[in-house]
Amino acid sequence: MFLRAGGGINLAGFGTPTGPGTRDILVSRYTPSGKSDQNTGNGGFVTTAIDSADSVASGLLPSANDGYVIGGTGKGGAVFVQYQKYGALDLSFGVNGVSTVGPEGTAALWLASQSSGNIVAAVASSTFRVVRLTPVGKLDPSFGTGGVADVGDGGSSAAVVLVSQQPKDALVVVGTRAGVNGSRDVALVRLTEAGQVDTSYGSSGWAFAHFGPDGSKSSVSAAVLQGDGAVVIAGQTSTDSGQASSVIRFSSTGALDAAFRSARSPDLRSQRIGPGNRSRLPRAHPRRRCDRLEHR
Repeated sequence: MFLRAGGGINLAGFGTPTGPGTRDILVSRYTPSGKSDQNTGNGGFVTTAIDSADSVASGLLPSANDGYVIGGTGKGGAVFVQYQKYGALDLSFGVNGVSTVGPEGTAALWLASQSSGNIVAAVASSTFRVVRLTPVGKLDPSFGTGGVADVGDGGSSAAVVLVSQQPKDALVVVGTRAGVNGSRDVALVRLTEAGQVDTSYGSSGWAFAHFGPDGSKSSVSAAVLQGDGAVVIAGQTSTDSGQASSVIRFSSTGALDAAFRSARSPDLRSQRIGPGNRSRLPRAHPRRRCDRLEHR
């Protein structure tokens, strides 16, 4: 979901078939008063089938001329689709409005735009994988290896991509990594504009946060970049009392922020939220991550 500059809302998700079949990408547009924009598709909704494969949108990003780009999964891997203002495919993007980045079974999880107009996306993988597309939907060969930066420290897929407000469009990628004795820790890595690990950040480019005893598991739901370059991360972690919602802040250099800490967790720069530390944070971001939208 994102809010348009002039008011109104754009949403993306998937359409659920009424009978046997696959899901299609679904986008919708609402007026500032919350009504379906009748200028868009069929009653404010547009569905897009990707090669008759099961297709779901996971991220949504505004683009030029009041258009928008979705990222998700489809046949062949992570898919990106660019739409014009009222839901027509932008045929100048990728191949007939669609760009696919393999391998099969991967998905674009989170989208962000850069000052150059390029699109960066976190892609589900066994490592931290980020792809960068040009404004016309082609992999950018100047980023990583052939448009893909694939870095890992024994971790799992990247969950969030943020574009820092620094020169050269540096990126902070946020996710989790495998820790000791089966634990899962919050992990960050910073990439340069060229998609290389920035070794001046944290420890050789990486920063980590471990909650609780060995074997505890943390997850990442959302993250935002603050004006001073600090990264605030929301998610969950297991505790002796069960799952707890947690918020962590890392400084612009990748250090845990000592000024942001909980009396319950004096050993970690975090806050745990909710009665009994059991509340759940929504898996959504006000600008970059979409809500699931189902249309029957």
